Order: sequence, then structure tokens, then C-alpha cells
Amino acid sequence: MEIKKQTKWSNFFMPAAANPLLIYILPGVIYYFCIAFNIHVIPDYFRVGVPGIIWSLVFSTIMLFVMKLCNKYKIQLHL
Repeated sequence: MEIKKQTKWSNFFMPAAANPLLIYILPGVIYYFCIAFNIHVIPDYFRVGVPGIIWSLVFSTIMLFVMKLCNKYKIQLHL
């Protein structure tokens, strides 16, 4: 990648790379928020097996878009 300068494929992941601490903590915040207010975001059959794998891919993609919005509005988390 570095030698041939082929980095365009990784542009989709750059929002997460720009703010890794926030993208690491944000799913946990969403999870405990849903537990605290008894909100069921996904049905139980999306928690295991192939539907669970598909849901995790969809959720990861959603989180990347959320990070893109956070970076756009300069929402960051620093130590």
C-alpha cells in the first residue's frame, strides 16, 4: 500500500482512524443507553448465527457513518 500509493480503498475507514477512542467507546454507550431506557433496537434472531454476522456488519457500517458525522462537526474524544 505504501510503496505503490494505493490508499483510495481505505478512505471509507478513515473517519474511524481519525478518532479511534470515540469509535471504540460509542457502541458501548449506545448499548447501555438502550438497556437503561429498555429500548430494543434489534430483534433477538439477529443476535446469533448468520443474521448476527450480517447485523454486526451493518452496525459497523452505521458506526462508520456516525463517525463521519462526528468528524464533520469536530466531535472528538481525547485523553
